[in-house]
Amino acid sequence: MESTVSSLGSKSVLLFLVLSYLHGCSFIVTQPSSQVYSDPKTIIHQDPTNIYIDINDHIQLHGWSFQSKDPIATVIQFHGNAENISSHYLSLAWLLHHHYNLIIFDYPGYGQSTGPDKLSVVMKTAPEALKKIIELIPGQQPIFVYGQSLGTLVSVQALKDYSGRKMNGFILEGAIYSLNQTAAYVMRQHWLTWMLQPFAMMSLPRRYNMKKNFKDVSDSIPILLLHSKKDPIVSYKQSEKIYKKNRTNKQMEFIRIDEKTHINIGNIQNGKYRNDILSFLSQQTR
Repeated sequence: MESTVSSLGSKSVLLFLVLSYLHGCSFIVTQPSSQVYSDPKTIIHQDPTNIYIDINDHIQLHGWSFQSKDPIATVIQFHGNAENISSHYLSLAWLLHHHYNLIIFDYPGYGQSTGPDKLSVVMKTAPEALKKIIELIPGQQPIFVYGQSLGTLVSVQALKDYSGRKMNGFILEGAIYSLNQTAAYVMRQHWLTWMLQPFAMMSLPRRYNMKKNFKDVSDSIPILLLHSKKDPIVSYKQSEKIYKKNRTNKQMEFIRIDEKTHINIGNIQNGKYRNDILSFLSQQTR
């Protein structure tokens, strides 16, 4: 009897881990928060303009528009999977000192944005969000899209289904080639979840992966890939795959980061890599 109970106990623990993972994939996909992490007026001494994007009767997205002095272009930021705009704007706020306006918005269920935070809803609303944000930008001003981590997939979806103004450039930081592979990579980082890799591969949708959507975007826009070789969240191999599979695009650059970081490359080592990002932006605004 004891051995049977022990066996059942082990199976129950495994089943609990699997079900917990499948239920809690949000730590890889969506992990929203309504908490205010920082006040721009206090941190960067600028009070952004609130923007509200009506998607339908049930979903309204909230964002911030930051204005720089004598702007030469606008950068639209698609942030990562956790928290909300009150933390993510800090990774790109330095652009304001180089004459780039910054617009960042929250996905459904994040911050002040309404609606369910399901990945399918986030992806479905992305093109309309991009369209309405671009309508706020003066007609002659260059526009760049900047995706970070999960935001790389969201921004690709937005660009793929957007048919308006041509973007001047596209930056992908800590890009995800495959949600499934990224989930398995996270599982490998701890012995307790190592066994869950197969479930990770199977539990996330493949229709939003770069393999399916990136080609529709990459052939028509200059692209900059940024990824840390020691990224603890999204494997560096993800951006390597994107780069290798799109080598025919002569407008694509890939900057490999030596320091350990994830989606905060502009701020590491006292702005060590900022000139690389600025160089890409300036090349596309000449």
